[in-house]
Amino acid sequence: MDRDNKTQLIKVLDEMGLAPKCKDPEEFKEWMSSYLQEQGGSADVKPRTESKEHHIVTQQARLPPFSGDPSAKQEPSYDLWRYEVECLCRDSTITEEMLAQIIHRSLRGNAGLVAMRLGSGAAISELLTQLDSNYGVVEDQEALMGKFYNASQGDSEDVTSWGCRLEDLLVKATRTEPLSMTKRNHMLHSRIWKGLRSALKERSAAKFELCPGYEDFKVELRKMESEMAIEQKSTIKTATSKMACSDTCNEDPRYEKLEGMIKQLTAEVRNMKSRDGEVKKSGFGNHLIVHGHRPLYWLGRKTARCGCASTSGR
Repeated sequence: MDRDNKTQLIKVLDEMGLAPKCKDPEEFKEWMSSYLQEQGGSADVKPRTESKEHHIVTQQARLPPFSGDPSAKQEPSYDLWRYEVECLCRDSTITEEMLAQIIHRSLRGNAGLVAMRLGSGAAISELLTQLDSNYGVVEDQEALMGKFYNASQGDSEDVTSWGCRLEDLLVKATRTEPLSMTKRNHMLHSRIWKGLRSALKERSAAKFELCPGYEDFKVELRKMESEMAIEQKSTIKTATSKMACSDTCNEDPRYEKLEGMIKQLTAEVRNMKSRDGEVKKSGFGNHLIVHGHRPLYWLGRKTARCGCASTSGR
């Protein structure tokens, strides 16, 4: 109550000739009750309370759609869908009737036909058994473990995808006999390194010994993978720049002219060396050879050009 209301209340009581004597709210309520009884009114004086409506909005749990069609790209695998069903089974706020409704709404295609054939009143356990027989893992434990130990990283597969694939294989292989967390991490730590591509495997050999934990080692592998990707991009960029420079030089006419001059000089030098070699073989390596004319003999012989007599007959 603000100050104006208090002033108004005092003014009304004064006009009515009332002067309540009270020290606290409880005494004032007692006085008011007795006054109302005297006036023939109701003796129940209840303080006004503001009622607040609380609207609780609950969102019903949902499952992703599942049809059992391997070609459906927007649907999860059956293992993932089955895992989400198990999570809902552990939720105490979801009743069995609600869970059955959620499962039926998520099934599509052939998977929905499996549920339809069982009927709407089938138990959840019976429905899940039918779905497991149609879409669950059928390989035995030994075959799955063989896949786990023989798996290797794909050419276009990053470390994260490679690790997830290994973990999925190990979970399937140990579904009936779950492993301890320590043994699981040890097996994954060993296999994720042994199955790496050769370049990353060689680079991470030291980290494999220094990081015995699977998760920590996977983080180090991702760092190295990122570094290698940056280095590869830098190498490709350098090679592209060199190729571009080479193409530019080839297109420049000055470069072609210079290249022709170099080829001409190379041919002339080669011809000079060839003629020099022929002279040496003929025994006149110490005499002058004029290009396009017969060789000049020593002074004692007659030449065709100067007509000098030979001195050898004297």
